[in-house]
Amino acid sequence: MATPALANSGASLNGVSCTSPSSCMAVGNEGTPKNPTLFTLAESWNGTAWRFLTTPPPLTPGGTALSTVSCASPSTCMAAGYYGFSNGFGTSLTLSEQWNGTAWQRRDTPTPGNSGVLAGVSCTSATSCKAVGSHAVATGNPGNATLAEQWGGKHWKAQPTPNPAGAGAAGFDAVSCTSASTCMATGASLDQTGENQFTLAEAWNGTNWSLLHTPSPGSFGDELHGVSCASAPACMAVGEFTGIGNEMTLAESWNGASWSVVKTPRP
Repeated sequence: MATPALANSGASLNGVSCTSPSSCMAVGNEGTPKNPTLFTLAESWNGTAWRFLTTPPPLTPGGTALSTVSCASPSTCMAAGYYGFSNGFGTSLTLSEQWNGTAWQRRDTPTPGNSGVLAGVSCTSATSCKAVGSHAVATGNPGNATLAEQWGGKHWKAQPTPNPAGAGAAGFDAVSCTSASTCMATGASLDQTGENQFTLAEAWNGTNWSLLHTPSPGSFGDELHGVSCASAPACMAVGEFTGIGNEMTLAESWNGASWSVVKTPRP
């Protein structure tokens, strides 16, 4: 289906969430060749056509971008991403915007350390969402660590998340929740050399996040970009691993006890 055209600009839709065949929300960012500042972008689907929705203006000259969105109902959506922090170091801060059925409104999000991004979000109700991504370990430290935040209906709150032992960096790309007390987040971690990348998965049980063992067939270029859970003991994650000289498709399934590789066809 055709989406609205933006005059003299470039645009990208990065995430979508549907609650019915006639109700979808897509988010991303737009900009113009003459103006490098990015603006958040949102479009809604009513079963017949897409239309633009007004989103809050950029917080800084560095611009804003929405990476992901999750809708619990047609009138309740949460989008997440990042915005540029104009401090000369190229850092970014976490960003969240909420749709109430009429308008988008910005919601404050914590950014541990001095930089962070939100890459995935999953909502099970208007008062229960999880957002995940990565953040700087500490001010002045460029290393990244996993980041998870909880929306309780009024505020976002950062949650402690484990990182693989000996990891030089780690981050989440996606999250899927089947209830307020059951979520799965996936992504990747790097070793201290920064040359070997491994798949990453962590589970939320309503109290804390726990690190899960995931297969890494290629070990030096493996990542799980997306995850979807039908129930607590049934999730599927997808991404890629590096084989001999090239990247290959990767799928892994969770049965409630362990992750295992699922064979995928490759072109």
